[in-house]
Amino acid sequence: MDIFKKPAVMLIVVAAIIIAVLWSYFSKISQEKEEQKQAEQAQEEAQSAIMNLTTIAASEFDEVVKTQYAQAKSKADEFGQNYKLSAIQVILSSLELNTGDTRYIFSSENDKINNWTITFSNSSGNFIRAAIPKNDFLGDLPSMDTSLWKFNYVTALQIAENAGGREWRQSNGLSSAEIFLRQDPVSNTLLWTVKYNSGTDLFSKNIEASTGKVIE
Repeated sequence: MDIFKKPAVMLIVVAAIIIAVLWSYFSKISQEKEEQKQAEQAQEEAQSAIMNLTTIAASEFDEVVKTQYAQAKSKADEFGQNYKLSAIQVILSSLELNTGDTRYIFSSENDKINNWTITFSNSSGNFIRAAIPKNDFLGDLPSMDTSLWKFNYVTALQIAENAGGREWRQSNGLSSAEIFLRQDPVSNTLLWTVKYNSGTDLFSKNIEASTGKVIE
């Protein structure tokens, strides 16, 4: 045991012990950080799975819709001063947040051939514009009375959810959804139409855009 009485050996032993203790300490800290990171990721994924267009506060989309519409109207005015908003079409591949496209359709009494459209990506905000022949897309549309437009498409979707849509999805699944706003030519009512598709199965509800009333 005389070897442990030599100062150099003692220093080596003490250093080895300190290194071992420090290594154990930092390894524990690193492991705890990794476990915390994994727990946070799992929590975020769980919240993301729960939070979608059916559960989020619809008012959070008000500003997005206002910005999109203002930009759409500005671009439509550049194309022609007589073009008025005639419909809004939202196409979704799922009910997750920030998915799908929103299309604003404008028409003019002076243009008997085309409807003018601008489509926004709900994920990136990028847009594409096109003049589409009426015979190919939606036909002749009356202009919308925007004073009757009281809530956005997320509210319309949530109203449809509470009017049977949730149960329908649970039974049939969902492959795509379409939410459409237009002036009904017969009743002159501004209507949201919410449609769920799953294969050949279809769920559809009409909702009055000024009151939120479901029109059976």
